[in-house]
Amino acid sequence: MVNASDLIGQHVEHASETAITGTVRDILFSENLRDVLFFLVETKSEDATAPLLFSPSMLDRRENDGMVTAAHPDDLRQQVAATAPRAALPLDVSDLPSTLIGPFGNTISPMMMAALFNSRSKADRPPLPGGEAMGLWLTELKDTPLRAHVGEVGKIVDVILSDAMDIVEQLSIERAGEDPVVLPHGAVRSWRSADDQLLLGLN
Repeated sequence: MVNASDLIGQHVEHASETAITGTVRDILFSENLRDVLFFLVETKSEDATAPLLFSPSMLDRRENDGMVTAAHPDDLRQQVAATAPRAALPLDVSDLPSTLIGPFGNTISPMMMAALFNSRSKADRPPLPGGEAMGLWLTELKDTPLRAHVGEVGKIVDVILSDAMDIVEQLSIERAGEDPVVLPHGAVRSWRSADDQLLLGLN
């Protein structure tokens, strides 16, 4: 088994293309905390760098350190080119009027135009196939209190995966003033509040 936290920051190499490399930034789990859906890998090709989603089957762990992928290099290059953030442009809107009228009569401020133009420069995750609500990110899990009927009982400090990195085996829970405990994956459930905040509880 392997701790998910130990995989964050690991270097990813391509099996045949040395120009394609990456770094693991986050891991996405299913909402029932059973399956590993994707690894978020900051992927670099010859021309650009972009965050891409790798399924567990696309990655293999090396014996010593790091990971390797045999994904088709042309597919990775195309995904990087399509997902890579644009460089933000220093748009000077000081000489423009306070409001502009669009082609359909709607109005928009120059500051809003600049923000929309540069919005892609801040992208840190690609779109998920099933939408943002399809899973739970490791970084999100580790910031969320674990609750029971008596109140907050601790926090998830790590997720323990199978050797194939595709299944959640256990959850490491840190409790205030007590030694950490390890629980099976089915011991914790997740749900979303009305304002889309992640909530975690003991079953």
